[in-house]
Amino acid sequence: MTTSEFIMIHVTKTGGSSLRSIILPGSPTFHMFARDFSAEKFRSAFTFGFVRNPYDRWASSYAHHCGSRYHGTLLNAFPDLKEMSFEQYLREVIIPSKRSWGASMCEVLRHPECGLPDFIGRFENYEADANRVLSMLGHDGVKVPHVNSNGRKDYSGLLGKTERRLIEGRFWEDFEEFFY
Repeated sequence: MTTSEFIMIHVTKTGGSSLRSIILPGSPTFHMFARDFSAEKFRSAFTFGFVRNPYDRWASSYAHHCGSRYHGTLLNAFPDLKEMSFEQYLREVIIPSKRSWGASMCEVLRHPECGLPDFIGRFENYEADANRVLSMLGHDGVKVPHVNSNGRKDYSGLLGKTERRLIEGRFWEDFEEFFY
């Protein structure tokens, strides 16, 4: 998402849809990578994005994609998506993907010439960090809605040894870069 003033790099399952509903109301969801912007444009705009604990991010993604309310495009590529276990979802949908739904946060956020965005908020500190971004963009005092919530808060039951190892193996750079 971009205007002449800012570029929002939207990492999936980090609260981007909620922010977008305020700063770009009515706009469709775009999951663009930082590398999709020219270095000149990236340097001249205020750039920002959000990160999330990789275990929670992928468990939330699974709950979203495999939940009863999801009817999106992944079902075309994976007709048995809703019957997949979390391990199967990671192995078949997420890990082999180079699309936004399976990309690491580093892959999405890092520009090849400019590095990381100016501001990286944390999902774990979402309200304060989102309000900081909104204030910088001239939206002081706006309450951030919770868009695309699957209603689940505790994913610990999904995360066995195998699932943890799969996430750590594929997304090790996210753990290191963002101190998870």
